[in-house]
Amino acid sequence: MSIEAPQNKPEEIENGEKTDIEKEKEPKMFEAVIILGNLPDFDRDKNQIKLSFDGKMRTIATGEMYKEGLARKLIISGGKTFGEELPSEAQIIADYLIKHFEIPEEVMIKEEDSTDTVENIKNVEKILKDENISGKLAVITNTYHIQRVQKILKEEGLEANAVTAEEMLLKRSGHYKPLLEKYLSSGSMKVKKIKEAVLRSLLIIDPQGKIPRIITSKTRK
Repeated sequence: MSIEAPQNKPEEIENGEKTDIEKEKEPKMFEAVIILGNLPDFDRDKNQIKLSFDGKMRTIATGEMYKEGLARKLIISGGKTFGEELPSEAQIIADYLIKHFEIPEEVMIKEEDSTDTVENIKNVEKILKDENISGKLAVITNTYHIQRVQKILKEEGLEANAVTAEEMLLKRSGHYKPLLEKYLSSGSMKVKKIKEAVLRSLLIIDPQGKIPRIITSKTRK
């Protein structure tokens, strides 16, 4: 499967217009939109990494939000999950946003040390304090991931609107609809949902995410 940012604004999804009440509820501007990295795809022959399908969805949704004037800053979180010699998740996301959405590099803050969701949010929280960023925040991730993100945000006491990339893309463009509908009903999505259910359960006994971190580090080798 391949998903790309549209070159021209496509037709809107039929009956996808927001009501006046929905528009009033949406914030005019987020002080920062936080995009959580996702394990990239790795081409061993070329020794290169690129955005995974999920990561690309998150990235395009973030780009769409910024181009609509919904974010002052973008905080991109994701470390060097394939080793120090290759770019971080945050870097490949930033490169995509610069290339495909022409987003200025100066509005992006990269967090390149985290390797899992708990670390993502803890490290982003530190950035928010260090950069004195306050006000409305949004966190972009995927549908299957959203519940765990919300649990971790609550555990950390960080207030942010958790937004799914799929929802954001479907609201804004019919360009993505057929591909996303196929993906959301796929077997791989069912597997991801099961994995996430296990990881959410582990947060009850391990709120700091130490066990998932060990599991993640082993699966990425």
